[in-house]
Amino acid sequence: VWAAPGQYGPFGTLGFSPETSTLPFRVDGVLPRTKKDKQPPWSSEIETKTFYVDLPGNAGPVAEAAFFHKDTKTLFVTDAVSWIPRLSRAPNIFRTSFDDKTYDNDDFWPKSVLQAVFLSLRKDGQRWPGYDAITDKVVRAPILAAFADIRAPSETIAWIDDVCRWPFERVVTSHFASPIAA
Repeated sequence: VWAAPGQYGPFGTLGFSPETSTLPFRVDGVLPRTKKDKQPPWSSEIETKTFYVDLPGNAGPVAEAAFFHKDTKTLFVTDAVSWIPRLSRAPNIFRTSFDDKTYDNDDFWPKSVLQAVFLSLRKDGQRWPGYDAITDKVVRAPILAAFADIRAPSETIAWIDDVCRWPFERVVTSHFASPIAA
């Protein structure tokens, strides 16, 4: 397991080397912040770019990783962007965790999406304006905008510019629908 630097939470923390980990699983490496840092064993096939800022007033540091698979020209991102499809129902996988009454509720999927991306659950009549605003397009996670983009704009822009130099043709995201054509 390789993890982004600066992880923190109720289950443990991770600094800038595996030896600092108090996470409840083995950490083999910490994703590099610079080319001088130890590179992962897959670096000849997959390049890594790590965004990291630790700003006063945040609950902790913000880290984001992007990976470029050279042979397939595929960009992999964790939370940098998502494509959220506008669906009338949640994907069937949700049936494994929710009863039929919950799953079949018309509000279930829009509310689930909004909660997942930390947007308010404001409803306007029969519509969820936040859901309408973020579906069927590439969106930046609002949580990253709040805790990184707005507060560290030059670092964010530098990282995005750096990632955009890769000649990727598709993007695979960690959340919602993938792949996305570049």
